[in-house]
Amino acid sequence: MFDGRSDRDWKRFGNEDPYFGVISDERFRSANLSAERKAEFHGSGRADFRRVLDVIEQQLVPNFVPARALDFGCGVGRILIPLAELAEVAIGLDVSEGMLAEARKNCADAELDNVEFVLSDDELTGVAGQFDLIHSQIVFQHIPPARGMRILRRLLDRLTPGGVGVVHVTYSTTASRSRVAGKGLLSRVRHALGGRLVGSPRMEMHAYDLADVLGALSAIGVEQCHLETTNHGGELGVVLYFLRPS
Repeated sequence: MFDGRSDRDWKRFGNEDPYFGVISDERFRSANLSAERKAEFHGSGRADFRRVLDVIEQQLVPNFVPARALDFGCGVGRILIPLAELAEVAIGLDVSEGMLAEARKNCADAELDNVEFVLSDDELTGVAGQFDLIHSQIVFQHIPPARGMRILRRLLDRLTPGGVGVVHVTYSTTASRSRVAGKGLLSRVRHALGGRLVGSPRMEMHAYDLADVLGALSAIGVEQCHLETTNHGGELGVVLYFLRPS
């Protein structure tokens, strides 16, 4: 069985500080979140998704328009909203009820009625059918790798033949801090020293073995894969764009 501490912490982010939980910038703390900053937050999601779509069309599938799309770890809908504006049906999947509630409100504000919201578990039991696009950005890094790889394989099983996957994972760090916070009192002291309030939820960071990730893609027959590197505050990662053969 998995260690559920990270889920509990993530649910706290959803209830207490959902936008900061998605982008760890003080501008997006609940106490600092003005209408202008919220618009900036969502604007960054549109720009990021435009970049994702450009890479898909240049590297994998020209004029790509998915009928059914899934955003794993959708948070408050930062990518889910532009995704739903493109796809016929979009599914937002997240482990936090608070995140999903905020995503539902944001999609309603955007007048989107083609979005479904699903509370995530490791077996994806609430998700029905297959998808032409499966997307996950800055999510797996917060999930311990053994557990994350199981979830990734479940997601890959849901990718339709001819479908596109876009998955981000971290593989190393140059940051001076530990990727995973300690436990109990030591963890709280580290939070305080790092400028966070004592007792605030942790944001775990985990590195994945890229051989395992690529092996999972190979298992579903992936031959076309485009890779781009990322560096978020010293956390080194890759975004994998891949096509499942039809």
